[in-house]
Amino acid sequence: MSIRQGIVRLMRCFVLAAPVVASLAALMGGTGGCGKGLFPEVTSSVTVTPTPVANAFLYATNFNDGTVSAFTRNTNTGALGFIATQSAGAAGGPEGIAVRPQNDFVYVANAADGNVYQYAIVQSGSTAGNLSSIGKIAAGTNPQMIAIDQTGSFVYVTNMTSKTVSQYVINSGTLTLKNTIGNFVGQPFGIIAHPSAQLLYVADSAGLIYAYSIGSTGLLTQIGTAVNSNGTSPGNPGLMAIAIDSTQGYLLVDDRTFGVVSVFLILSNGGLTYGNTFGTSQSSGTLGIGAVNNGGGSGINYVITANTNANFIQPYQRSGVTLTQQSSVADSTGPTGLVIDPAGLFAYTGNSGSGTIALIGINNSQCGSQPICVINSFVSGAGTQFVATTH
Repeated sequence: MSIRQGIVRLMRCFVLAAPVVASLAALMGGTGGCGKGLFPEVTSSVTVTPTPVANAFLYATNFNDGTVSAFTRNTNTGALGFIATQSAGAAGGPEGIAVRPQNDFVYVANAADGNVYQYAIVQSGSTAGNLSSIGKIAAGTNPQMIAIDQTGSFVYVTNMTSKTVSQYVINSGTLTLKNTIGNFVGQPFGIIAHPSAQLLYVADSAGLIYAYSIGSTGLLTQIGTAVNSNGTSPGNPGLMAIAIDSTQGYLLVDDRTFGVVSVFLILSNGGLTYGNTFGTSQSSGTLGIGAVNNGGGSGINYVITANTNANFIQPYQRSGVTLTQQSSVADSTGPTGLVIDPAGLFAYTGNSGSGTIALIGINNSQCGSQPICVINSFVSGAGTQFVATTH
């Protein structure tokens, strides 16, 4: 079954369409939720009051609604304060989302109508953090995930059905198409830019990871040949994260079928060398992933994944290329995208079944004796799935 067929099948569930990642779960034999209000929200006995903090915002795509939600983010408690939602194109479409490193623009890919929606972040006043539309631009067929290079000059979008990556130049926030590449064996999905080097990585459904250097004009040049996502064999890669120890970088790739995480060393030229694969007793549906060093000020490096089928987050402790699996933590229905805040104190998941965003503490006092816990949840919209914070 194709990704789009999975979406059509899940749209028959009750009246609301289910998020595209639930369709990914269907592809892998799992099931997903059917929209906002059908499942209980995660709550906590700890009361946190959201208060605006300058330039600390979070944004989430709501697949069923065809919208993107904006929130203030309290950097002390992690709590979110709802600002507003904006249209993000056709319902049953908003997926990947990215914030420019300069914290001034946001981009959303809509898989249903084939466009990238562009927004300016309101920087001050009573509506600070809200999004103001600055138009849209065509991508390929079924655009999925978005990455922005470290300089904030270029945007890259994976187009699943057309098997391409669209390359854009940012000019005063507006995107101009620079080039399109289409040398993928499978359907490209996950994409990530290196935080401190002009490098880009793309994962496709054939179980391959591609490495690229980013040229001065934004054009991509492939580095070596693609590598298997599970190292010794092709897997079913979901999304990716990058961790850096001093000068050594690591690419972490989760697997949607087996729930494992593969770790690659990032070489000096940007190429990849396989380290190992970690994770046991996992179920299909792992998709969101994030990495943080010194999580919560604990001195511990963490990798955290989100499992949209089994409704949990899976933490690992990381030492170099080695991951040590920790106890999983129950989340709300359909945790999909995952992002870790810049300070490394909190993570957030977009919960596609319950239409919420979960606030997750990382060695936080609100977690008591637990190193990782779900503190609270906040309503976003129907089919909330991918999340991004200002940086």
